[in-house]
Amino acid sequence: MAVPRTGYTLVEVMVGTLLVALIVSAIFALTLTTQVSSKKSGRRAKGLYYTRQAMERLKSYVTADSTSPGLGPTASWIYPGDASNTYALSPGIHDITNSLPSSFRDELPGASLIYTVTDQPCGTRRCQQVTFSIRWDEEPLRP
Repeated sequence: MAVPRTGYTLVEVMVGTLLVALIVSAIFALTLTTQVSSKKSGRRAKGLYYTRQAMERLKSYVTADSTSPGLGPTASWIYPGDASNTYALSPGIHDITNSLPSSFRDELPGASLIYTVTDQPCGTRRCQQVTFSIRWDEEPLRP
């Protein structure tokens, strides 16, 4: 009479090991994806924050009286860091990348903040449309 053997066969051990490896790799992939997504979201939030900051600052250049002489001979109506070196609301493209914090520019290579001013018809008044654009090069993220 044959004696029954207890224990696992090699096939059972291999299948069990394979299942554990698949589960561990799936959890690792999910964790990695979550970290990368979190970093990208953080970058977008920072970009939005700096863009809104620039928008709020640009509002201070709006005046109801376009013939106003300004704040005096030492006044500057140029947006700080504007590469065009013209009135902040003059029509055209204004590159204000230099107004971004250096930490943001260092973290995101190729970061730029640009706004475009275009004249819009609006009856007898002078109206302008301002469009902001913030960009940077997305590099592969490492957790």
